[in-house]
Amino acid sequence: MESHKTNARHHSSPTPPTTHAPPPPITNFEVSVSKETFKFNAAHFVAYPGFRERLHGHNYQVSLRLLGSRTICNDGYVLDFGEMKKVVKGVCRDLNEFFLCPMLSDVLTITITGGDDNGDDNGDDNSDNSGDDVPNHQKTVKLVCEDGATFLFPCTDCALLPIVHATTEELAIYLWGKILTQLDVNYLRKRGIHTMEVTCAEAPGQDALFRMEIPEEGGGEEGEIGRRSDVRGYIAGGDLVPRPCLPRGKRGGTTSSRSNGVVGDTDRNMLTNVVAPPPPPVVDRLDSNKRRKGEGGRAGDDCNVLRCCANCSSSFSQQLQKLIDSTTTSTTGGAKDGKGVVRDDDESRDLLESISKIQKYINK
Repeated sequence: MESHKTNARHHSSPTPPTTHAPPPPITNFEVSVSKETFKFNAAHFVAYPGFRERLHGHNYQVSLRLLGSRTICNDGYVLDFGEMKKVVKGVCRDLNEFFLCPMLSDVLTITITGGDDNGDDNGDDNSDNSGDDVPNHQKTVKLVCEDGATFLFPCTDCALLPIVHATTEELAIYLWGKILTQLDVNYLRKRGIHTMEVTCAEAPGQDALFRMEIPEEGGGEEGEIGRRSDVRGYIAGGDLVPRPCLPRGKRGGTTSSRSNGVVGDTDRNMLTNVVAPPPPPVVDRLDSNKRRKGEGGRAGDDCNVLRCCANCSSSFSQQLQKLIDSTTTSTTGGAKDGKGVVRDDDESRDLLESISKIQKYINK
C-alpha cells in the first residue's frame, strides 16, 4: 500500500516553472530627487504694468521628477539618481549669488553697456549695446522701471534670463528647459521616460511646479526644447493683477455660503481679510482740556491718542461682526451629519477663537 502511494507521488506532474508575467497595465515608474544642495541664493524683483517690488532675495530650492513607463531598464533603473543630481546641482550653481534679470520684461528698459559708456545710450530696449569685444567684467546692466527707478548692476553679477517676470513660475519653466537639455532627450526616451517635472521654491511651502511631456527630439535651446520652455507662450493676455492684501472699500460676494451650519469658502475668505491687523493708526493730538473732559480720550491716556482711519475701521468692523454672527451660529448650533445628528464643528470653534483674539487686539 505504501509502495503504491510512493509511486503515485513519483509519477505526479511536476510544477511548471515560474514565468515573468508582464506588469499590470496600471503600473508606472517614476523617480525624483530633492536635496538640500539643490539650491541657489539670488536677488530679484517682480515688475508688471503699474507695479514693481522692491529689490530683495530668496533662498531658492529645486527638485526634479521623471515619469517613466510600465517597465524599467535592464540595469534596474528608470534613471540613475547620480545623473539627475549632477545636472540639477550644475543648473543651480549657474544661478547662485546672481541678480535674476528678466530680459524679456515688457515694463523694464534693460540695456547693457561697457567700456567708456555711461549707461545713457538710446539703443533698443533690453539689448546689449556694449559690443562683443568688451569683457563682461567691464559691462554694466542698466534697468529703468516705469516709476523712473534705475538700477545699475555689474554684468558679472547678473543672470540674464529669457523670462518676462522673475517669478517662481517662470523660473520653473526656464529650469525645465536647462535641465532637459543637459539630460539628453534621446537618452531619456530610450529609457522610457516620457515626462519631466521641475519644482522651484522661493521659501518653504512656497513653490511652483512645471510639468511637460518630453519631446521626441530635443534640438537644444534652439530647437523643440527651446520652444517648449519659452515662457512667453504660457503668459495669458488681459489686465488681471493680484488682489491687494486688504480689501479697498466694500467687497462684494460676502453672502454666506455655509450649508447646515458649516463654515463655507466665502467665510474663510472673509476671515483671511479680517485677520490682518488694521492699517497703521494716525496721531490725533488733543489739547489737555479736551483730554480732561473726556472728549475723544480716556482718563490717564497720553495726549497723543491713536485713532484708526474711520473708513477702514468701519469696513473692518462690519466684516468682523458679520463673521462673528455667522460663526457663532455655527458653533452653538453645531453641524448635522448625514443622519441629522448634531456634531461639534471644530473648524468653526477655531475661527471663533481667532476672532476673539482680533477683538482683544482692536480693543487695546
